[in-house]
Amino acid sequence: MAEEKNTALKWKFETGDMVHSFPAVSDGVVYFGSGDSHLYAVDINIAEKLAPEMAKKWEEEEQKIEKQKAIELQKEEEQKKSYEIEELIGPFGYRREGGGIVIYMFTQNLDYDAVEQVVEYAYNEYTEDEDGEQILDWSEYDPSILRTKMAGDIGDEWSLEDVAEMINGKDSATAKFEMLITKEILAKDIPLIFIDSDKNKIFQLDKGSFRDIIEKYKEELSIFVREYDHVYDY
Repeated sequence: MAEEKNTALKWKFETGDMVHSFPAVSDGVVYFGSGDSHLYAVDINIAEKLAPEMAKKWEEEEQKIEKQKAIELQKEEEQKKSYEIEELIGPFGYRREGGGIVIYMFTQNLDYDAVEQVVEYAYNEYTEDEDGEQILDWSEYDPSILRTKMAGDIGDEWSLEDVAEMINGKDSATAKFEMLITKEILAKDIPLIFIDSDKNKIFQLDKGSFRDIIEKYKEELSIFVREYDHVYDY
């Protein structure tokens, strides 16, 4: 690219990489290096004659690039799973008021888009920011911690086996996991949300439905701990 001082852009020249160096001009020829390891010599007169044609080409190329970016962005959005959420009764609280913990249960890999859907569903109240603009009133602690008597502190993502290793006794890993979920989560009214990636469904578990889930999936289960608070309390 070459410019005359205090004038508009005259012409462009495409190279194989970025051009960071300053050009040198001699006898009507512009010399410059490129990141593609080449030294270029461009005749100014020829470049100016071809400028309209090249400008049109550049505009078409830029339009193609923008169109491709839009297509890729649309594909990414379409690839995100949209889950059907059954009624979630909570309670979805905040740490300031003594609550705010939510436990997500899942199999295989955690889908963070599903977690985001739950947050949008449960924490939908607004507050004002410093500029008076309306913003959603929630924040999350990272790491988030569930403090238990049976297994100590459980932070973020834990598999059934991870949890079982923290609990003393000769019971099976599944039995230990079931005991912790029942006594340390469900008995304390902490929301237990199951993300069913196979059926694209999200629903809250109670003691009965949790028993069905653990019977079906057993060692495949994992939990993800999240702790939420008001946006300005984090």
